[in-house]
Amino acid sequence: MLPLGPAFGALVVQSGLDWWWAGLSAALIYGGSFEFLLIGMVTAAAPLASIAVAAFLVQARHVFYAPGRASASCGSSSSCTCTGPAARPQEPCSAPSSRTVSPDWTSP
Repeated sequence: MLPLGPAFGALVVQSGLDWWWAGLSAALIYGGSFEFLLIGMVTAAAPLASIAVAAFLVQARHVFYAPGRASASCGSSSSCTCTGPAARPQEPCSAPSSRTVSPDWTSP
């Protein structure tokens, strides 16, 4: 299995862009899928407005992740302490809940 970093670097070079495009996009763009899309748009000389709209649409999918994570990890209590990238509670919520959450963060 080829890691995505070297594959992305090879795509940048094969697309005719300079090697530093790979590092620049990795430093400025949070989202690997958009990095791959951006290379195609840059080589096709897409207008900046089209690139901005595409970036918004690709990254907008993350909005739908947050509500599910918050309700699964903290229940109805607002005093729950949730930290880390997976928003897993570090201590139990102060209001007991009859709802349990399975270890893989899906519905019980």
